[in-house]
Amino acid sequence: MPAAFVMSREENRGFFFQDQKLQQQQQNARRSARNEQENILLTTTTMEMNKSSSSTSTSTSSRSDNAGNQETILQSNSNNEGMSMTVKNDNQSQQQEAKVQKDSSVSIVAYKEFPLRLPAQYGSTIVPVATWFQPDEEELSLQQQQQQMQGQQHKAQYSHRISVPRIASLLANIQFIPPFVAKEFSLSPTISTEKSIVIDGQSLSFPTTPARPVVLLAHGFLGSRFDLSHLAEELASQGFICLSPEYPESLASSYDAKTSTQEQQQQQLDRTTINQALLQAINDQMKIQPTSFGIVGHSLGCGTVTSTGDDTWTRVCIAGPPVRRGNGGEEQNRSLGGNLLAIASLNDGLVTRSRLESMIPMDFARLQEEDVLTRSATNNGGGDGAFSFPEKSILIMDRPDAPNHISFLAGNANDAMVSFLSPLLPVAQALSIPVLDFDKYKDSRDSDATAKVVIPIISSFLRQNML
Repeated sequence: MPAAFVMSREENRGFFFQDQKLQQQQQNARRSARNEQENILLTTTTMEMNKSSSSTSTSTSSRSDNAGNQETILQSNSNNEGMSMTVKNDNQSQQQEAKVQKDSSVSIVAYKEFPLRLPAQYGSTIVPVATWFQPDEEELSLQQQQQQMQGQQHKAQYSHRISVPRIASLLANIQFIPPFVAKEFSLSPTISTEKSIVIDGQSLSFPTTPARPVVLLAHGFLGSRFDLSHLAEELASQGFICLSPEYPESLASSYDAKTSTQEQQQQQLDRTTINQALLQAINDQMKIQPTSFGIVGHSLGCGTVTSTGDDTWTRVCIAGPPVRRGNGGEEQNRSLGGNLLAIASLNDGLVTRSRLESMIPMDFARLQEEDVLTRSATNNGGGDGAFSFPEKSILIMDRPDAPNHISFLAGNANDAMVSFLSPLLPVAQALSIPVLDFDKYKDSRDSDATAKVVIPIISSFLRQNML
């Protein structure tokens, strides 16, 4: 290879390294310039921060002093970690207490399940009674603080049960379905909103002072103690104590309605026995001091309404006759003593217009839905503009979208029935088993819409005559 060529390659290699070195120097220079710009920016920012700090404080410390102070604070925090956690917990407690005080403006209703023990001749039968009431403020405040500090859930849930064997037995006298064909439900209250809430009141006492009005709720045939829970929640928020026992015809089948001796005599536990025991328990176990008594019933529960209490009681019948039944089941269209409101619907599949008209005593005043609803809903506190109910009144809902027989019940209870029993509906219809308007409600789903009309009317009537 020619020497001249070799020399030229070495020179080119040297030029290459020189060029690479020059590029490195240029990169270092650019990096130094960038660092200098960043330092200038940092210095400017620090000066602005110091200037802002000095305008809001009376003195300014040097950066070195601040660094020293920060180091001291860090050491102090490290050495006093337990104290810091205590302060944090104290702050959390103060926030919880503030929340409790804030919640005092919320309408709070307590729900409690009461086990009603029957007389000895009925063995060990215990009838579950759903109760709603406004709790004592001092006891409630203590419970809320304990629950919030422990992170517990305080909202109520209703333990509901639907038994297919009980339904088949009462509707079609079918006895071979095993008892395990049932389903448990956990129902949420209806009025749990920002302004109203239903809490778990199982650990709370029934209110003894001041004395309050007591309302019994009577469910219908194959009903449940939660059928009128939406009404109970509203009434309890207004100061009533509501008690809803489970009667023997309930679809829950929570207890056996017979004892061994009664099985021989074919005598079943009835509603009168349960109500008498409940009224006794109000005084003896619950220690409630009623100022007045009322009772609201749906369907078959209307018979309970007309046969319970004396002339001082206030009564409401929903989707049932406001009359007592005589011997042999004949209806006696004579007026009952005391105040009575009846609500019926011409879209109810269990009644016809002619039968409904035959059940209305002559001394009942006919109410107009629009007038009663408007003046009842907008004048809850009473006053000159509030609607004044006659002593005996009936409201007949006659419109295309009027409620069916079970539209009057709480939506949560109806939704449970629809979700569990809908697959059995075709079987029941094929066997010509009465379904009590269940087929209608499956399509209408109008419990909430019905409640917006009916509950304000019933509440106004009870307030007028019991508060």
